[in-house]
Amino acid sequence: MRQSSQWILALTPAHGGWTPAQLAQRRAADAETIGSAVDAIGPGPVSWAVETAERITSRFRDDGEKLGVPTESTGFSRQGAEVGLLMALVAMAGESPLETIRISPAMPQLARIAVRQGMPVDALIHKAWASHAASQDEMLQMIGRLVEPQHQIAAIRAMSTAMFAHGNATVRALTDAYREERRQWDGKTRETRRRMIADLIRGGPAPADAEEILGLPLLGGHLFGLAFSATGRHVSQLEESVTSFARTAADLLGAARVIVVPHDAAVEMWWTFSSRQPPPESAALLRTAVRPPGVSISLGPAGIGIEGFRESYHGAYAAARVGRAAAADDVWGYDSVAHLSLLLQDRSAARRFVRHHLGPLLKPGGRTAEIRTTLRRYLETGNGRIAVAEELHIAASTVAYRVAQAEGMLGPGFRDRPVPILLALQLVELVPDIAS
Repeated sequence: MRQSSQWILALTPAHGGWTPAQLAQRRAADAETIGSAVDAIGPGPVSWAVETAERITSRFRDDGEKLGVPTESTGFSRQGAEVGLLMALVAMAGESPLETIRISPAMPQLARIAVRQGMPVDALIHKAWASHAASQDEMLQMIGRLVEPQHQIAAIRAMSTAMFAHGNATVRALTDAYREERRQWDGKTRETRRRMIADLIRGGPAPADAEEILGLPLLGGHLFGLAFSATGRHVSQLEESVTSFARTAADLLGAARVIVVPHDAAVEMWWTFSSRQPPPESAALLRTAVRPPGVSISLGPAGIGIEGFRESYHGAYAAARVGRAAAADDVWGYDSVAHLSLLLQDRSAARRFVRHHLGPLLKPGGRTAEIRTTLRRYLETGNGRIAVAEELHIAASTVAYRVAQAEGMLGPGFRDRPVPILLALQLVELVPDIAS
């Protein structure tokens, strides 16, 4: 290996090396790609690539939220970023001639998944180049840290040349695989369903053969849900496990039909009911079902007819915003979290809101956390000291004391603004770092 590429072998995760078990748990790429990369450049650089791909994808997700663009997915984006970064490192370390750079078989597979999830080819290529550019920025930072100043120009030149060649090869492989899969997929029912759902959401009229193509009635009751990775990490065989869950859920809900449609932002589930609405306790019922590991479910409000379907669809995506922010495996019902979803549309505004209304209650430490929890439940129960005391296993006098402490910390206007204070407390409980 030339001196200009030696820095690759010194790469390691931020907090030290990972064990093989940690690498296996955190990877998004397939085991074959990971194993080949470990053989070529070692476990340290591979672990660094996995960690870096996760950080890049998280940054894309946060940027997308600010723009109102759903960028999170069932692991597709992070898997692509990770595979691309690993293959680039292996190519540079191996000093392969640029014209012979080989693309991992995982890349064409990602293109095929993109077709099945309804992602346009330009969006796929945009994601690939954005990930590629972010990876190059990360490598530049590492060159600055690991390479002696007199050798940095040579290292940067070698890296840039190799990354340009690798980026072009990646785009060719993705485009070719996408076009081939699209030719095979266009005639399939699932793509037809996806286009019809998109048309209905945009407010278009239902075609005469809509019910025949969708395989469900449009005039009855509707409940729309999303299944997505609770942490944003890759979930293997997600579509298959969600399909099984959706059918079990249909029995619990008393639904007549259910269809499952993969999507870049989640796997969509659409339950229909012949002549009535779903039960009002839908979220509670689905919590009793065995969900796929690492998967959260969001549910929109129940509705009747096409307009009710649209409301349920948009509500499910709003509830998913809360579930993703919490990064917790749960069932998120729109009726319970719609207010938090509105606040989380703008993370920066939400942070300002929390800091403004809670101020001293955001101090670190267990005592302050106890006061926040007690005050939140006190307000949620309509100032029910006894109920909160029983729930938290403390005396009613302790509840009163902690509420009084909160009032002293928040000032005399505390009781004039219980609603914004409660909303701020719920945000902190949901997303602890919202005030950081």
